[in-house]
Amino acid sequence: MKRNFLRSIALVWACVGMAGGLCAIETDYVTFSPCDGAFCLSASGRSANVYVDENDFPAVRHLGKEMK
Repeated sequence: MKRNFLRSIALVWACVGMAGGLCAIETDYVTFSPCDGAFCLSASGRSANVYVDENDFPAVRHLGKEMK
């Protein structure tokens, strides 16, 4: 389970990195320490629920399946 979660985070990081190259402003989307106003995906052994719509992009649907 942890391995799949880490693989999913890596996939998100890669996708965000590719999209970030298109932006003029550089922003950290994934951090490993708490930040003000940030949304925590996982902490203390608990993870946030992730909901995926059937109309989302194929990569988003695939990531949602990987995070189950």
